[in-house]
Amino acid sequence: MTSDINEIKIRRGLKKDINHIRRLLNSSRYVLGKKNSTYSNDDVKDYLLKKINKVFISVKNKNIIGVCIAQIWKNYI
Repeated sequence: MTSDINEIKIRRGLKKDINHIRRLLNSSRYVLGKKNSTYSNDDVKDYLLKKINKVFISVKNKNIIGVCIAQIWKNYI
């Protein structure tokens, strides 16, 4: 399956995206972060609200298809 990169948009995650982000984070055992547990809506909300975090989502055809959560520490991400 191929995809045109122009079909994919990247934007900041918003509170309205919490359920979609949580489902993505819980959909794979390969997600880095909390071991042997699942992410809750409160976990995702904390990521969105803390200034140290940056949450970006990939959107294709109005569907969230990816998420990137970065934590800023000094001059590093």
